[in-house]
Amino acid sequence: MATTAEMIEWGPLDALEGIEGIAERLVLMAHCCVDWDVWGGPRRVRYWDALGERVMSSCYAGPAVTDWWAAMVRAMTLHDPWSAEQRAELAILLACDGQRPVLDALRRHSAALVLRVRVLSEARRAAGRPRT
Repeated sequence: MATTAEMIEWGPLDALEGIEGIAERLVLMAHCCVDWDVWGGPRRVRYWDALGERVMSSCYAGPAVTDWWAAMVRAMTLHDPWSAEQRAELAILLACDGQRPVLDALRRHSAALVLRVRVLSEARRAAGRPRT
């Protein structure tokens, strides 16, 4: 399975840079780790709204990006990344410099970040690429 950086590169949007880029990749990683046994079926219709709400509300879980991720795992029923490469990428993203600015970007731009991930997901599906 591809890394988030590779997925964004294949997508129709230019990658965000800096703090916003880290935030975008974290939201994409969360989307990639969603348990579709939980979010499929009738709940799927509400998925994108729920993701946006959880991205924002998880910013209040604590002072570090790892607190945000732990809250996202609980709130969205996320599983561990599938590949060793993705697990390594997640570890790097969670240990990023500028923890507070990343959390601020996730909180302030949650709707836009989720929209970008949705655009990427829909473009990948239309191109016949594996689900993100």
